[in-house]
Parts: sequence; C-alpha cells; structure tokens
Amino acid sequence: MVSFTMRYLLINKKLLIGIIIGALFLYLGFRINKAANDMHATMSEYLPQTFILPKEDSTIFSKEAREKTKVLIVYNHKFRKPISFLSFDNKYSIILFQTNYIDNPSPVKVTLKKKGNLDRTVGVIYNVIPGDGFTFQHKAGKLIAANKIILSFDGELASQSNNMEGTNFFGCIESLAMKYEEDEPQDIFIASNNRKKCWEILFINKMNKIYCLLASPNDSKQVLKPDFLYSLISTADNN
Repeated sequence: MVSFTMRYLLINKKLLIGIIIGALFLYLGFRINKAANDMHATMSEYLPQTFILPKEDSTIFSKEAREKTKVLIVYNHKFRKPISFLSFDNKYSIILFQTNYIDNPSPVKVTLKKKGNLDRTVGVIYNVIPGDGFTFQHKAGKLIAANKIILSFDGELASQSNNMEGTNFFGCIESLAMKYEEDEPQDIFIASNNRKKCWEILFINKMNKIYCLLASPNDSKQVLKPDFLYSLISTADNN
C-alpha cells in the first residue's frame, strides 16, 4: 500500500513538473512572440532618416548659429515631428523637436518634479537613440495633444526664465523625463551615461509652434552657460 502510494505521488509529481515546464515554455513563447511583434511595430513607425534640418525647424536658429551648426542625423517618424540631433561648434550636442503642445500663446506651462531613481514607464515600448554621453528615448505610438508639460529629473534642475519668448531650465542631472499628463506614461526619457551631465532645456514659441531644445557639452570640462540656447535663437518672426 505504501509502495503504491509512493509511486502514485511520484507520478503526480512528475506530471506536475511537466505541466509547470510546459506552461513556462508557453509563456516564454508568448513573450518572445510579443517582443517580436512590438519590435516590428516600433520599427514600422520610422520613416527614412535624413541629414538636413527641416526648413521650418532651421528658422529657429539665427544665421550666425546656423553657420556653426552641423546636422548629425534627423529621425523621421509617422506619429511625431522629426527629432534632430545637431552639433554646435563641435563642442555641444543639441536635440531639437517640435512638441505636441497646443495651448498657445506662450509662455509654456511646465511643472518641475524632482525624483530619485527616475526611469521610463513600465510596460511601454521606447525607441532608444544613442547620444554623446547619454541615451535619448521616446515612447512608441501616437501622441496626445498637450496643454502642459511635466518635467521630472534626477539631479539638480532650476528654472532660468519664463516669458512670452520661451521657458528654459538649467542644471546637472542623471536623467530627465517628459510627459503631458499625470496619468500618462513618460513620452521622453534621457539618461546620462555613468555620470551627471549638464543640460539646458528650452521650450520656445516659433510660428505658433512649441519647440523643445536640449543642449549639453560633449566634454564635461566644457562650460555650458544657462542661456546658451537663447543665444542661438533667431529673434525674427518669433511668433
């Protein structure tokens, strides 16, 4: 009787282990298939990359600034405006893109939130773009129309100005995230590589469109002035 019970328990134990292993394989297969589908969907959102700044974006900069600005690459996308990676005077990295902010006229309403261990939103797919000493990531999929911007950061970041021309912030941070509603996932996430990196973030109104510009020195010894981006902006046709 004992021997029969032991054999019965052993058979059921093996059956249970088999069921668990089978379930794990099914779950793993599901996750791999989902990841492959997500990757395909993400890649299908991209349009061909270009190396010329879009005409309407180029008017942001003054003539003198344009002469010192080199376009590294422009990422074009189905659901958002182009994201341009620029180099100024071979010393500064600049990221430029048009936001989906619709509440004009300016100034732009920006809320700052300091957070430790800042990260992307869990369960959301992000496109990752490597930069000079940092990674820039943006959420895949369509964007919502925004009437405010929420900037979260890990480090030190302070407002420098807030007027009809624009709103800018300056500081040294490990990471930065941007979204448009409290209950929405992060839309933009920037993480420095291994150390804090100094950034100026500028939101500016040009032709009734709100642009975001981010600037950081390529060399940590290079000084970045808090109004660096303002000094590059064209004063013509500001609205």
